[in-house]
Amino acid sequence: SCAFVAAVRLHPLAKEGAKEGAAAWRAELLYEESDAFLGCDQMDDALFDHFGAKVGASHGTPIKPASRAGWRLLDGCERLRKLLSTLPEAAVSVENLVDGCDVPLKLARDDFVALLAPLLAKLGAMTRRALSTAGLERLASVELAGGGTRIPAVQEAVTQALLESAAGAAVGGLEDRRFGAKLDDASLAVGAALVAKRAVDAAGPAAGAGATTA
Repeated sequence: SCAFVAAVRLHPLAKEGAKEGAAAWRAELLYEESDAFLGCDQMDDALFDHFGAKVGASHGTPIKPASRAGWRLLDGCERLRKLLSTLPEAAVSVENLVDGCDVPLKLARDDFVALLAPLLAKLGAMTRRALSTAGLERLASVELAGGGTRIPAVQEAVTQALLESAAGAAVGGLEDRRFGAKLDDASLAVGAALVAKRAVDAAGPAAGAGATTA
């Protein structure tokens, strides 16, 4: 998984032959940054380390990554992470984890956020760097894409960075803030395609086109 942050300015352009009022967009990429070690995989790894240590202490059997038990535990961590995106507390059961026994995993969202603190700090720093881009003025919209952005703590990290920025304060301070509500799918696709193209151009001709987010 990968986190990708970009600042894109969309310039409206009149379409030839289109109905009155219709417009197309020309995208200008102002800033881009990615981190290949900041995403859902790293969140699951944090849960794995937490529960791996607990299971090892309680059952006397360490859970090794890439082992059968390790894959089962990692699957349980992924399911737990998804539940905590919507619930204040969640629990899952990992079948046949240790000595043929099922092991329950239970965690409160606040504890989950504490485990993610280093990752959230990195995301906040990336967002702040994007918001400090020269020429970036008042934001009209903030778009979050990817499964990890459903996690309230991830949204909060972005919000805090917005509130600390002159460019983003107006968007971050909205009480009815809904990320992704102000740009249509076509506009978001234009920006994403531009970011992906720049990433491919920088990597060289051997790279494939694509972009992922946390």
